[in-house]
Amino acid sequence: MSMPTKNISCTGCQFTVNSMVTWGAHFYLTNDDEIYFKSQTGWCYKCCTISSIELVESRCKIEHDIIKLSKQVLPNFKHVLQWLASSSYRETLQGLRDLHLRLDIVKSRAGKEVCLTCGSDHVQAYTPNQVSELLNNKSVLLPHPNCKQNGYLTAEDGVRLKVKIPSKYYDFNGQRIEKD
Repeated sequence: MSMPTKNISCTGCQFTVNSMVTWGAHFYLTNDDEIYFKSQTGWCYKCCTISSIELVESRCKIEHDIIKLSKQVLPNFKHVLQWLASSSYRETLQGLRDLHLRLDIVKSRAGKEVCLTCGSDHVQAYTPNQVSELLNNKSVLLPHPNCKQNGYLTAEDGVRLKVKIPSKYYDFNGQRIEKD
C-alpha cells in the first residue's frame, strides 16, 4: 500500500522523526485470540520521541456495545434454528467474547496507558485534533516536550512510501510480545 508520510521536526532543536513511527495494527494476544485495539499518537519521555500510545477505550462505550450486540443474540423465535447454524451467530458470539475481554482490560488498565515502543507509562497523549492540525500543516504548533530551547513541533510533507505494515502484539499490561 502506498501512503504519504510527514516529517515532524522541532523549531528549537535538531529533533526530527517521520510520521510512520505511529503506523501499524496493535493486538492484545490471549491464548487463542487476537484482540485489536486502537492507539493514539503521543510523546514518550523515555524514548524522547513521538510514538504510538496505547488507547484504553471508554468503559461506557464498551458496555453500550455489549448491550447492543446482546440484543442481536436472540432473533425472531421462528428463525432461531437457522440463525444458530449460521456464521452470523458465531461472529456475534465472538464479538461478545472480544467485548467482554476488552471490558476486563479497561477495568484493569484505565489511566495506565503505555508507550507501545518501550512500554513506559511516562507518556503524554495528543488529542486527535492536535495530531490532525500538526500533520495538516496548520498554524497551531505542539510544544516539543524535551526541547531545551522551548521549541515547537511542526510537520512538512515527506515522501510517499509503499510499505507492508506489520501487526504488533501486546499482553494485557501493554508490554510488547512476539507472536509464535
